[in-house]
Amino acid sequence: MTTKITRTAGRMGGAPTIDGLRVRVSDVVRASRLHGDARTAMPFLTTDQIEAALGYYSAHRAEIEAEIAEEDQAAEECRPDST
Repeated sequence: MTTKITRTAGRMGGAPTIDGLRVRVSDVVRASRLHGDARTAMPFLTTDQIEAALGYYSAHRAEIEAEIAEEDQAAEECRPDST
């Protein structure tokens, strides 16, 4: 079975997700970066699902990197000042 990456307006902010799940492609990319392998952080995903997400990322790298940067900026703005 081939896993699809889908977008649904109003679901996860319209971000690309693994079909049938509320797991964004950017979540899989972040998990891969942090753990070296998304399977470690997301053992509930199948190999097919992880490969589909990373394949989508490869084909849409600029889009996903922009999404990640936007999330990082929003998180930074929520942090209290350290002074």
